[in-house]
Amino acid sequence: MRIYVVRHGQTEMNNRKALQGRSNYPLNEAGIAQAQKAAEELKHIAFAKVYTSPLKRAIQTAEIIAPYTPRSARKGRTEFRMSGAEASGDVLAECVEEGGRRMSWTVKRIQEEVA
Repeated sequence: MRIYVVRHGQTEMNNRKALQGRSNYPLNEAGIAQAQKAAEELKHIAFAKVYTSPLKRAIQTAEIIAPYTPRSARKGRTEFRMSGAEASGDVLAECVEEGGRRMSWTVKRIQEEVA
C-alpha cells in the first residue's frame, strides 16, 4: 500500500504564521492555487480513498486534488498535531521552540488512522 500525505493549502491564519488548531478556516486564494498545483502534480495517481479531517481547509484541498475519489472525513480527529500547541492563533515559531513532534510520530499516527 502506498500512502500520500498532503497538507491543506494556505489559509489566512497561515499567512499570519498562526496555528489554527480546530478552528474551521477555509482556504484563501493562494491555498486554492496550491491545491490546484498539487492536483496537477498528482493527476496520474488513481487514489482508492482519501482521508481528511472534517475541517473546511482539508476538505477543500481533498476535493480539488481528487474530486471523484470517495472521501472519509474522520470525525473525532480534526488534525494530525505537529506540535504541543492546543490553542488556535498561537504563533508557529513559539510552538516549535517548545518542541514539535518528530516526523516518525506523524507517520505512525497516519498509519493508525488509515488502518
